[in-house]
Amino acid sequence: MRYTEGTLLTPQTPMPPSANPLCVQCAKLSRDEAIALHGPEGTGVQCWKVKTCDNRRHYHRNAPMFNQVRKQRRRQQKGQAPAVSSLGASSTLQLQRDFHPGEAVVAAPRRSRSKRTETVTVPTFDAATPHAYLYWYRRAKDAPVHAIAAELWIGDHRRARACFHVTGGGAVQIKETLLHVLQEFSTLAGSKVRHFRDEVELMPDRCPLRPCPLHPEP
Repeated sequence: MRYTEGTLLTPQTPMPPSANPLCVQCAKLSRDEAIALHGPEGTGVQCWKVKTCDNRRHYHRNAPMFNQVRKQRRRQQKGQAPAVSSLGASSTLQLQRDFHPGEAVVAAPRRSRSKRTETVTVPTFDAATPHAYLYWYRRAKDAPVHAIAAELWIGDHRRARACFHVTGGGAVQIKETLLHVLQEFSTLAGSKVRHFRDEVELMPDRCPLRPCPLHPEP
């Protein structure tokens, strides 16, 4: 029995496949770090595959965005599509990623012999709506937090950013600090920012703060 939306999950119904924890952790690393760890001469599990790993890492890094797109498509199928501006403006929606020398560009499967990557024109979203994003710098969700970053975006523009080390702060102090950040974002945006739209997990080695205990100065 295949799982579809609206199907009740029972003991006889196969569960959707879960993400490989190793791939999720690998997605937090840079490409060079991932190859050094999982490549043919890596110091960890040597599971790097040139044909698949770049795409998998891209998916895991952008999983919140993909989930948001799927939710929006479900709402549209149910007749709950968001309102479109009366001007009828449109924009080109493209999923962006970083490519590296020697890396193949893989387009989505298409029933066409053409190898060109196509773009899709979609109605313009409400660019005036502010959204906040949260970034955790830690090795795992149950590991100590090294640093936290938060960003305020309005449309395609980043309006504000807050980043700080977590030095001895507990869960209560972290929550109070993030609530204060949301209040500051609300002031800057001119409208209430009630919560963080998405949360992203990153490895502590990618902490952007300087000075940083993980990046000692010579």
